[in-house]
Amino acid sequence: MKGKALQVLLYSIALLALMLFTPRETRADDVNFTVNVDTSSLIGNPNAPFEIGFALLDASGTADMNNTVDVTDFSFGTGGSGGAVDPSITEGGGSGDLTSGIDLVENGSDGLNGIAAFFTPGSTLSFLVSMSTNPTAPGSIDPSLGQTGDEFVVLIFQDNATSEVATTDPSGNDFLVDAEINPNGVGIEEYKIAAPVATPEPGTLLLLLCGIGALGFGLLRKRSVMA
Repeated sequence: MKGKALQVLLYSIALLALMLFTPRETRADDVNFTVNVDTSSLIGNPNAPFEIGFALLDASGTADMNNTVDVTDFSFGTGGSGGAVDPSITEGGGSGDLTSGIDLVENGSDGLNGIAAFFTPGSTLSFLVSMSTNPTAPGSIDPSLGQTGDEFVVLIFQDNATSEVATTDPSGNDFLVDAEINPNGVGIEEYKIAAPVATPEPGTLLLLLCGIGALGFGLLRKRSVMA
């Protein structure tokens, strides 16, 4: 009996080890890339609290669910994850957290799928992105959205999500990452945090004081069309 019990115990340990150390499955057509951001300028910055936001913008605007994004392996340098997801700016098919990973699927009724979570800035911020690469048929793209394909973006919100931390993104959207899927592949652009970090604009603060609340991902569509 003791020998059989030992066999069961060893089998259980081996199974647990397999579950713990088996990497997340990726699809054959996935694009995988690591993002590294210098966040040292945010340490002790008065514009806190900071949130990192991830969004998958559906070019069809119809929740066609033809692409997904997984974001994992977060590292915050000398900082850390607050762990709390901000429900006020979680939209459509955004789920997960900064510990277990972020998942984005295209099931938002307006094509906007996003999630943001609080974090404490350290010297650096890094994470692994795995995204599918299925192009949207030209006839299915909603021209009013200003996109040529599904788009994955990353940005940092500041001051309770009333504005975005400025980056070197030339479009003015202040994205840290902008990856758009088109028939020719995936165009990936990465940007840096602009220095010095600007304080929120008075107009944004005025909106907050008037009770509008956090703007969050609601600005993304407007800015994409205007860009």
